Order: sequence, then structure tokens, then C-alpha cells
Amino acid sequence: MTQPCTYHWHLEKTPTGRIQCAECQTHITEIPSFVDIGHDVFIRPTMHSKTCALREEGPGGYLVLHFTAEGRGCEGTVPTCKACGGDRAWDVVGEGPTLTLSPSILCGATIPDHAGGFHGFIQNGKWVQA
Repeated sequence: MTQPCTYHWHLEKTPTGRIQCAECQTHITEIPSFVDIGHDVFIRPTMHSKTCALREEGPGGYLVLHFTAEGRGCEGTVPTCKACGGDRAWDVVGEGPTLTLSPSILCGATIPDHAGGFHGFIQNGKWVQA
């Protein structure tokens, strides 16, 4: 029997739709601090860089978690602070439950089972596939 790990960093989705830790196969019913925005996409706010003057003014971006076709968890950061992210920063049109980010989000991961990529929008707090 596999021993439970401490942090469950590497998530995967099984063919039956169950989300579990890839190392210890512990069933994950809730991903702490992440919000489910639909289509198996989860987000959570991220901090500004340590040197950012806007550090106290809300999140510096969002961590986006989704699953590949093979069920492997894939995460990426979407910066929203112009001071931290510069030209790479997304525009925040709505916040909280109506969070809307512009432009679309395209996963840049280069893992073998990720052919075709992951592309879509966060509009009104929900994931909309492109």
C-alpha cells in the first residue's frame, strides 16, 4: 500500500473523473485555496513580487490549474499586475465572482500528452473554452 504524502503537489484526474494525488493516489475532494471555475479548471490568487509597490492592493495574478487529456495536473501563472508582469500582464475586467481576464489564456506547457494545448477565457468567474 502506498503511504500518503504530505502535500499532494502533483494532481491527476482518473478516467472515471476522480481527482487524486499522483504520488499516493489519495482522493482529493477539494483543492485547498483554489476555486473551481468549471471544465476542470481551478484558479487561486497569487502574490505580487516581493519588490512591487502595489503589493497591498490585491492579487498580483492567478495560478491556473487544469488537467491534460491524460489526466495530469498542469499549472501556470497569469500575472495581472502591470508593475510585476509588465507587458505580459492580463487585464482584469471584473473581480471576485465576476472575474474576467483579457486576453485569452493559452497553456505553454510542452509535455507529451498536452498536444493541442489548453486555451480559453475566464469570463464572469467561469472558464469558457476557446
